[in-house]
Amino acid sequence: MLNLKTTPFHARTSALCQPQNWRKWAGYFAAGSYEHTLDREYWAIRNAAALAEYSNKS
Repeated sequence: MLNLKTTPFHARTSALCQPQNWRKWAGYFAAGSYEHTLDREYWAIRNAAALAEYSNKS
């Protein structure tokens, strides 16, 4: 079994991740999406800004 770590933002983002579709990314849990459909995320990235977490929690 994989021993994936959580990031400093995990507690806050896990509550917002409606579909709970977590992915493996560099040894960490990462949200695949935050809603069941990607419409709002698509338009937010296209028309505003996107945030990606690249922190390294040791």
